[in-house]
Amino acid sequence: MPGQEREVEIDLEGRKSVLGRFRTRTRRWRQSFRAFAIRRPLSHILIHFAAYEPVPSHVGRLRDRLAERGIAAFLFLVGAFNLLPLPLGTGLVSGIPALMLAWQMMLKRQVVWLPRRVLEWPLTEEHLETLRRRILPRLFWLEKFVRPRYWPLARGRDEALIGILCVVLAVALIVPVPLGNWLPALSITLLSLALLQRDGLLLLFGLVVSTIALTIFVTVFLGTLALAGNMF
Repeated sequence: MPGQEREVEIDLEGRKSVLGRFRTRTRRWRQSFRAFAIRRPLSHILIHFAAYEPVPSHVGRLRDRLAERGIAAFLFLVGAFNLLPLPLGTGLVSGIPALMLAWQMMLKRQVVWLPRRVLEWPLTEEHLETLRRRILPRLFWLEKFVRPRYWPLARGRDEALIGILCVVLAVALIVPVPLGNWLPALSITLLSLALLQRDGLLLLFGLVVSTIALTIFVTVFLGTLALAGNMF
């Protein structure tokens, strides 16, 4: 029947269209994974910087060498700093840089913005020697376990999605809640490191830690508000 033949043709065209979109999306994912696989490890970038950078240098030169990976790298350093045993309330100061960097990541900036005074901080031969002898060996060891694998997010979207979550975690880091700041700092550190290395397993672990951190933060924050309300 002509009507049935027409319906069959429309159905076949619809299936071809869906199959074509699926093939296009699969091709893009393969290209993304191939791009991740050929990315230079962070340690290689820092080795080249430590070996060939003229002295004295400055933080702005390091920012330029890191390029689009600079936001995640600086966010990782800020998160790791907040893991130190700092006095309660320190997050009001140390959490602001984390919020600033996470906001830039959410907006998918290609190069990290830093205040001019920070960009002009000098890097002496002593700093580069510390990079070569203390930081790089630990980074080599870390890269044995954290490496590109099973990355589930498309390039461009990963920075935005992880940036949104890190903004929420940075706010939790800034608010002075008892026992509520260390886990957000750990979550930011894990997520930024996972983004740097495109490690899907570490990303999954970071998401689990983030969920626990935000649950504890909300519980403690609401409990503190309820206690303050009963007192006053």
